[in-house]
Amino acid sequence: MTGGREALRILLALAVLGAAPLTAQSWRLRFDAAAQRVAIRAISPDSITEAEVQTGPTGGPVSPDGFAVTCFNNGFCQFYRPGSVRRGMPAMASTDLTMWGLGVPGLRVRVHARLNTDLAGEQAWAGTTPRLLLTEGFAEYIRDGLTVQGGRLLDQGRLGNAGLGVIDGARAALRLDRLPLDLSLYGGWGMARGTVLPVTSPAVNPLLDYNPGVRQIVAGGSIGARLRDVDAMIEYRREIDPLTNYMVAERAGVSTQLRPFKRLSLVAGADYDVALAQLGTAEATLAYSAPRLWATLGARHYRPYFDLWTVWGAFSPVPYRGVNGSLAVGVVKNLQLRGRGEWFRYEPTEASTPQVNAKESGWRAGVEATLAPRPQW
Repeated sequence: MTGGREALRILLALAVLGAAPLTAQSWRLRFDAAAQRVAIRAISPDSITEAEVQTGPTGGPVSPDGFAVTCFNNGFCQFYRPGSVRRGMPAMASTDLTMWGLGVPGLRVRVHARLNTDLAGEQAWAGTTPRLLLTEGFAEYIRDGLTVQGGRLLDQGRLGNAGLGVIDGARAALRLDRLPLDLSLYGGWGMARGTVLPVTSPAVNPLLDYNPGVRQIVAGGSIGARLRDVDAMIEYRREIDPLTNYMVAERAGVSTQLRPFKRLSLVAGADYDVALAQLGTAEATLAYSAPRLWATLGARHYRPYFDLWTVWGAFSPVPYRGVNGSLAVGVVKNLQLRGRGEWFRYEPTEASTPQVNAKESGWRAGVEATLAPRPQW
């Protein structure tokens, strides 16, 4: 009965929130605005006769001015050449608002929204539609280790960081200090992969005819353990198309952090695609931290992930494996040098490319330096 009375209390407080003046209200507002000028060059389709086709440096067919062509055995070959330059001025303004002290202890409201436009009026730059975008907006109630949220929610877990963590719904999390365990359950309507837009939005995909007609239903949860030197979490998430009752996605993940010694830590994790019965992305990083020395050594297995309704999964994208490392040294008090590198190799694609010499491995590296002569700089 105590939980029911608390829920009724919250509903009554929200109902009278706009009608009665409240005391001790607090809020924090941050406003950001930015704009830039950009220029992009599109491509234009063109064609030539098969008699004009030449052989390029890699052995493939090209046009006389060096553009790759595709021939259809009808006397003509098609290709794309650079088009005209389009200029735009994309601009963005974002608002981050948090309010608390609303008459109910433990209750707060958070809203983060963004306004997009193109000041040049040509809509030459992607990302300027839709004009108004609600990134996050929810009401939250916290009491005695229980957290309840409702609205547009972001999930910062392992599956959420993979672009799966935005829903319009509710989430409840319980922190049990005596065990100690963290439990979480959530459900609602999902968004398109890696965005805060539904799959039915025209801004998500130009091939809208192939997108689902309604938004997917999402449900999932997690359980985490907090020990002295070990933190671990198991997550599960499932998405269903309500029109067909077919599965859109089903994944599970595990992540852990170990601290065997004072300056040494090991962070590892992996996710598994239950629907396709294959390993997704997995990684492990060993880190060492000292007053003026930071070093990491890691390994990674990365596989791109797509919903079952998309066409991209039919191309059987292959994963890559790599090893990476980084080193940061504080040379003097105000000077720090950093370097990082990674070597990676893709699995065999089992695709024939007789006219292209495809590389299956590569590396990348970078160096940085930070100088802070004074605290104000």
